[in-house]
Amino acid sequence: MPPVGAHLSEEWAEVEYGLQEGFVSTIEGDELVVHGECPRCHAQTAWNFRTGQMDEVSKAIADSVAAQETTILCACGYTHKNRPADANENGCGAYWPIKIPEVGQ
Repeated sequence: MPPVGAHLSEEWAEVEYGLQEGFVSTIEGDELVVHGECPRCHAQTAWNFRTGQMDEVSKAIADSVAAQETTILCACGYTHKNRPADANENGCGAYWPIKIPEVGQ
């Protein structure tokens, strides 16, 4: 990963990327969390998918979404230069599809 200064020099821009790999899934409380690196600004980003109380049934539901494709946005938490005031995400503007990995993979 590049140094933070390099990350912040990336101006906000809505940029679509192709399918990204290298993401991991964890269960945190009642959410399935997918972690990985933004292909544009290279910061760590995470997306939470609420699954309800993580009992055996909801863990099975989390496992069943593995390999499904979804689109996520950069959520690095940094305010990139030229970010529109009405932007819904807190990232660099990049978005891309991933296949949700199995928990622990």
